[in-house]
Amino acid sequence: MNPSELRRSCVLRIIFVVSLCISATACLSSFAAAQALSSIRGSVVDSSGAVVTGAAVTVQSLDTGMERNVITGSSGQYQVMSLPVGDYQVVVNKTGFAPAKRIGIHLVVGQDAEVNISLQPAEEQQQVVVNADAAPVSLTTADISGLVSDRQIKDLPLNGRSYDE
Repeated sequence: MNPSELRRSCVLRIIFVVSLCISATACLSSFAAAQALSSIRGSVVDSSGAVVTGAAVTVQSLDTGMERNVITGSSGQYQVMSLPVGDYQVVVNKTGFAPAKRIGIHLVVGQDAEVNISLQPAEEQQQVVVNADAAPVSLTTADISGLVSDRQIKDLPLNGRSYDE
C-alpha cells in the first residue's frame, strides 16, 4: 500500500469511528432523557368508594407552572405520563363534588407515582334574590288629591252656612 492509500484508509476509519460515537451518544442521550421522565396515575372515587367518571384532573408542576389536563375514564382511572422530575400538585373537579387538591407530590427519575383521590359531595348552596321596586314617593310636592262627589258636598256639615256663599 502506498502512503496516499494508507492515509485515505486511516481517514475513512476515523470517520467511521466518529460516526459510531455520535450515533451512540445520540442513543444514550435519548435513553437518558426517557429515564428522566416520570408519571402520575391514580383513581378518583366518591366518599362511598364508587368510581367517579368524567372528572377533570389537572396536574401542575409547582416548579415551572406547567399544567397537564386529563379526564377520568369509565373506571375512574387517570394517567399523566412524560412528566419532568420535580414537585407537583393534583387538582380534581367534578360537578356536584367539592374540588379536591393534593400537594407535595415529589417525582424523581423514572418514578410512577400513584395518587388516589376521594371526592366529597359539594355543600348545597341556596341563594335567595329579592327584586322588589319601592313604590314611587314624591319628595318635592305635597299634593293630596281625590274625587269628591256632589252627594258628599251636600252632606258636608256647614254649621249654618251655605257652600255657595
